[in-house]
Amino acid sequence: MRFVITGVGRSGTMWMARELARSRTYIVRHEHADDARGWFRLAGCYDQAGHLRITAERFRAHDNYGEVNACLRFIVGDLPVDKRAVIIRNPMDIALSSLNKFPIRWMGMAGFTERCTALEADLRQVQKLVDAHYPCFRFEECTKFPERMVEIVDWLGLTDVDSLAFRYAEKLNASGREFCSNIAQLLPAHRQALRRACKWFADIHYPNTWRA
Repeated sequence: MRFVITGVGRSGTMWMARELARSRTYIVRHEHADDARGWFRLAGCYDQAGHLRITAERFRAHDNYGEVNACLRFIVGDLPVDKRAVIIRNPMDIALSSLNKFPIRWMGMAGFTERCTALEADLRQVQKLVDAHYPCFRFEECTKFPERMVEIVDWLGLTDVDSLAFRYAEKLNASGREFCSNIAQLLPAHRQALRRACKWFADIHYPNTWRA
């Protein structure tokens, strides 16, 4: 059995991949070196056909194999896998996490607008998968309620994984600095750009949480 769980970057894919990788019968990975082109689907920069080809070869090389990989959000439907799902996170938290991890990519009005455009495209792609009835896992539920991870582990068939032993409170891939602790600290133009890019997704999945 092969599976993919995808989403938007900074949505908790590394945490979930690490915990599912406790399995001794399945190979479970996060991202792969071949996926570098998949982070941002900027015009003219993403070879989707090439990305699909090398990723499909990677999956076909294993029988019991899975990835929790945000880079696969645009090609997940065409991969040779048995189960597909998405992981989502409040887009306000995604934006803050990305801002603190990659401040140089975001700062400057042109760069900030570009990042917002890319984030909106990623969120809309994930929403397409949700609309196509892919199973949808909320990162917040996965890290707060062990019973939710029990359901996911059972759905994947990872019978040798004890989800009650997961490190629920531990942060992974977090920045050691805090450039911005709250979106309200951003310039008004930046807050407006984020609002246009993300609020629609928050309204669908996290109503009444957008405060910027």
